[in-house]
Amino acid sequence: MNKQTLLKYGSCLLYGTAIVLLYNLIHQNWGRLFYYIDGFFIAGASLICFGGLSFVNYQGGFDVFSYLFAKKKTVGGKISLYDYSVMKKEKRMKNKWVFLPYLIVGFCFLAVALILYIFI
Repeated sequence: MNKQTLLKYGSCLLYGTAIVLLYNLIHQNWGRLFYYIDGFFIAGASLICFGGLSFVNYQGGFDVFSYLFAKKKTVGGKISLYDYSVMKKEKRMKNKWVFLPYLIVGFCFLAVALILYIFI
């Protein structure tokens, strides 16, 4: 694993842990296990949703919107759709599986929530 991938996994873990702690801080009941289960579920579900959106973006689902913004940024709007799609395809080849850390960490958080829920 390279440094960038480890950084993504670490940021996902940090985000999930912050959500769990923030959820328990809001409810101010650190002794109840149900609040931990809810926090782990919320963190896992949000990471999975973000991973799903990253997957859709990786497949090119939002290219139309990003092309419109890229066209406005260039002077005179002279970038063609074909050039933009080739550029995006080359960029995607460099970052394969960019959505995977979100999904893996999200499913781990959901697994922790499920295990805690089963053993209550």
